[in-house]
Amino acid sequence: MNLWSSFNPTSTEEWKEKIKKDLKIDHTENLCYNTSYGSINPLSEIDDILITDKKNPFQEITWRFDSSNTSNVNILNQLKNGINSIHLVNVCLDNELFNDVMNDIIHNHITVDSSMDHQNLCNWTNWVNERKDLKGSFRFDPIEEIFKKSLTKIDEINPDLFLFTDEKLTNNSFKKILVNGDIYTNLFIDKDLEIAFMAAHLNETIEFYKELNLEIPGEVIIRLGLSSSLLENLAKIRALRAIINQVIKTQNVNASIKLECSYDSTLISPTEKEHNLLRFTTACMAAIIGGAERFELNDNMCIKEGDYWKKIIANIPIILLEESQLNSNTDLVEGAHYIEQLSLKMASSGWKHFKAIEQKSGLMEYAKAGLLNSTVESQQEKKLLQLKDSENIIGFNSFTNSESIVDYNKTTSVPFNLNDLI
Repeated sequence: MNLWSSFNPTSTEEWKEKIKKDLKIDHTENLCYNTSYGSINPLSEIDDILITDKKNPFQEITWRFDSSNTSNVNILNQLKNGINSIHLVNVCLDNELFNDVMNDIIHNHITVDSSMDHQNLCNWTNWVNERKDLKGSFRFDPIEEIFKKSLTKIDEINPDLFLFTDEKLTNNSFKKILVNGDIYTNLFIDKDLEIAFMAAHLNETIEFYKELNLEIPGEVIIRLGLSSSLLENLAKIRALRAIINQVIKTQNVNASIKLECSYDSTLISPTEKEHNLLRFTTACMAAIIGGAERFELNDNMCIKEGDYWKKIIANIPIILLEESQLNSNTDLVEGAHYIEQLSLKMASSGWKHFKAIEQKSGLMEYAKAGLLNSTVESQQEKKLLQLKDSENIIGFNSFTNSESIVDYNKTTSVPFNLNDLI
């Protein structure tokens, strides 16, 4: 049973006549449009349906802490604001960090990279090992670290964190595979490419575990950024789940999938910032409806500094969960032909891109051949062109009262942010 079963069935022809009458048009063909993953007809039904795993309930409202904002006071304040999960990124553990923090009733996620010294790594693993009632993860993503350093000079994957975690972390529930898909969200504009590279990233990571002859963790965390497009977000989540599932089955790995969503940081508008609240709300709705396990918030999402604005941000998922009743075990998308069509075509195109990467001997060889960098350059140009030629970001390139002038010819970083264009 799905959400749409409550409505009387209506034929496609009846829908077309209704749309032509309401829109005062003679034909519906102009409603079709092209995407990177195929031609989309909003009025057509589809014969094939994308097979995804069972939808998981949304569980965690997470706040991100790093070297710029980590303190015991800040953690306590955010917990008081209603979050139930903390994400500590390359943070050193000290004796006062968790004073009065009830770690046993929240989720604790610790992300590290190779820049953290051995002693601090040991401090974290010892802390996790000593507390068997903890919920959360200890994770790392060396491939992300390589690509953030350079897209042209590609290093070999560093095995140190794999070997260290296997030896030192005895609390096996905290061992996870992390694919930080944020990098592809930020670098690419085409959703099918984005999910293809996440799948290739996971495949490369699993291959590296096998190469090192290490036990593969039983949970895969996929981080991904979402935009303000609700329907495309839902399709992306569904397509990603389907492709990741296929990679796991192909690799004969027994692991569950957890999706960790946030808002695409490159699309946070520096002008008329109050509109960002609506964008964050749309992305969070997609995460909850689509079956993500957590949605991550951070200080950069706040309109102004101060705890009041952090509370406003934290209230977005709280209100959606407690007042909008979106967190259902029922797949609310199933049976929605338009979203099913987007999902299926996005997954089909993404799988083709994934196989093309694998035909080049995998993600790292693909990158070493310069193909990743050329893809990024093309995608960044396409993203800039879309911003310039469309008016889809209210308060930035459409319906804006700002005196700021957007300069599309400015030299920008890779990936570029909206703030780079001001």
